[in-house]
Amino acid sequence: MSQTGANDVVYTWSVSSMDCYPTYESWTDVVFSVHWRLTGVKTVDSKMYSDSRYGSASVSTSTITTFVPYNELTLDMVVGWIYDEVNGDALKESIANSIQDQISPKIVSLPPPWASSM
Repeated sequence: MSQTGANDVVYTWSVSSMDCYPTYESWTDVVFSVHWRLTGVKTVDSKMYSDSRYGSASVSTSTITTFVPYNELTLDMVVGWIYDEVNGDALKESIANSIQDQISPKIVSLPPPWASSM
């Protein structure tokens, strides 16, 4: 699931795994935790800059109103479940700021000026 955000950063969500209850009430394979990654990429003058954040997010099983079988879940659906919990907007802002710092660093490390004369 890719989205272009502010500053022309392209964000991509991925899910590496989901923890499930084998049975919960009358359902099977009920997701209760999602292991996710959000990656941002920006290209400037043919150079690609990127950064990412990852973590896990809980999914409440006590508020299930409409159950979707595990094999019918989509990435968009699962990201929709966790977006607010992980504060997706703040994650995107953090990634965009990190990428901007790569493009225009506020601090640089330079070798001593005498090092090149040796």
